[in-house]
Amino acid sequence: MHTVYRARRPAALFLCLALLVSLLAGCATGSQDRAQQQNFNAFTHRLTQQSLAADKMSEHFILLDPEARGYTSGPATWGSVGRDSWEQAADQSTEQLKELRAFKREALTESQQLVYDVLEDYLQVQADYAGLALYYEYCSPNGLVNQIPLLLSEYALQDSGDVEDYLALLGDMPRYFGEILLFEQQKAAAGTFMTTAQLDAALEALTTNVRDPQQNALITTFSQRLEAIPDTDEQQRQQYTQRNSSLVLEQVVPAYQTLIQGLEALRPSCSQHAGLGTTKQGKAYYQNLVKEKTGYYGRLDELEDLVDRAIAKEMQAMAGTDENTIERAFALTLPEMAPQQMLEDLQEKTASSFPPLSGVDCRVKELPTDSAIPNPALYIIPPIDGSGANVVYVNPNLESSDPVADYTTIAHEGYPGHLYQTNMEMRARTDDVRAFTSFNGYSEGWATYVEYGYGYQYLPTDDKEATALLAHNSFASLLLYCKADIMAHSGDYSEQEVIASLATIFGDDGAQAVYQQVTDDPGTYLSYGVGALLIRQLYQQAQKELGKEFDESAFHQMFASLGGCSYEVQKQQVASFIESYK
Repeated sequence: MHTVYRARRPAALFLCLALLVSLLAGCATGSQDRAQQQNFNAFTHRLTQQSLAADKMSEHFILLDPEARGYTSGPATWGSVGRDSWEQAADQSTEQLKELRAFKREALTESQQLVYDVLEDYLQVQADYAGLALYYEYCSPNGLVNQIPLLLSEYALQDSGDVEDYLALLGDMPRYFGEILLFEQQKAAAGTFMTTAQLDAALEALTTNVRDPQQNALITTFSQRLEAIPDTDEQQRQQYTQRNSSLVLEQVVPAYQTLIQGLEALRPSCSQHAGLGTTKQGKAYYQNLVKEKTGYYGRLDELEDLVDRAIAKEMQAMAGTDENTIERAFALTLPEMAPQQMLEDLQEKTASSFPPLSGVDCRVKELPTDSAIPNPALYIIPPIDGSGANVVYVNPNLESSDPVADYTTIAHEGYPGHLYQTNMEMRARTDDVRAFTSFNGYSEGWATYVEYGYGYQYLPTDDKEATALLAHNSFASLLLYCKADIMAHSGDYSEQEVIASLATIFGDDGAQAVYQQVTDDPGTYLSYGVGALLIRQLYQQAQKELGKEFDESAFHQMFASLGGCSYEVQKQQVASFIESYK
């Protein structure tokens, strides 16, 4: 989401009529354009309404008060998952794509044309998943099922209506998990179930969520969350607390336990092949997954070549580094800083490269100790109609003895990473529908781009040679994971070939670990590595073409405000940015 007449005097009347006709035509065209624009707004409003109605959790995290923006709030359920709902969603995307393409793009406003382009790419990828549902995995360590406890703990409780919806979601868990188990049974019957190693990892993560039911964070933190609700008294809060405890113990925990038992029963159906590309449909799924995860729409072999060249460039940057610098880099010490201090330090240091972001409140919190989320940290995206409160979670279950990793992780999640980009985008967003068009290659790519480009640069140390080496080494490692992901799932390499290739760099045990990670969550590393690589290339293109006219801060403002989109749209926007200086 983009006439003159001359004659002699006897023709003067005709000229005037022609001019009048041209003016009327212009008015008609303008009127038609306005109609197109109004209809387009109605179309995107309807898409937003459909997305909001899909499940209460998504609705509440995106809009605290849908009615205030002209939307109807949906029922308090988790929605539907599984093969049938997957195919229905793909069919719906196909129909929505047809509706979208019925609009004349050139009749839309500039901001609408951007929305059009973003929607076209997003809907096409979703439509192309038709027939490929059984290659998706809900239960991986990074999957939806293991994210639910954290999502519930961050569910905003602003009034008694929110509490009732929240409790209804707890009560809906057995049905929802029953649909997930049915889906896993369908996968087992089709021969696309997890491998033994993947099943073991999934079961371990799921078990973590219910290891100590009485001390579950959904119980222990609930009463505190109720304190800020203005329309409840002490008696009501006690009743809510009792209902919550009962639902967690009698609905949520049993739902997890039933799912765990059901998955264990499917162990005899475990697949022998971890890579997706071993079947024609599996390869088609992976090719579309790569598009979704990266926003890059080229061939897999072209993407692999792009990654190979980037790895070689990082290796070249490290070649010839003297032993002293290497020793200093891997023994680097930093001043002791709390995560909140790191966030503030980065906010101050990056101000010259990234336009300051005012009026944004951010809290750094720890994940519950019973969380199964394996990430070192994460950022919770605030509702688009919220108060501006932002939360960065750090994972206490992953005790880090590496202050460099701690600092650069905060750069990734906070300033100038996710927190910064999300708020820049929300201030520039012109259409609510874009809250539903996820492009991980853009969002994770941005956070990774700033992590390696600026997080290391601004480490609180004067040893810039050491920090530069660490940045190159870390980015090269990430790109090697991307390479492993492509090799594991493209269908062009056997498992033995992938592991043997990895072993030359990571050793035998390391190779097995990397292979396990990229097969547990296909495409995940590509969002980070390839996404960052593509943004870095666009930055370098703008810098090269503009020379002394290049404004780093202006580039970052443009790109951060752009919001999630494919690489094709990113290229178009960067080209426009470059052209604006000529």
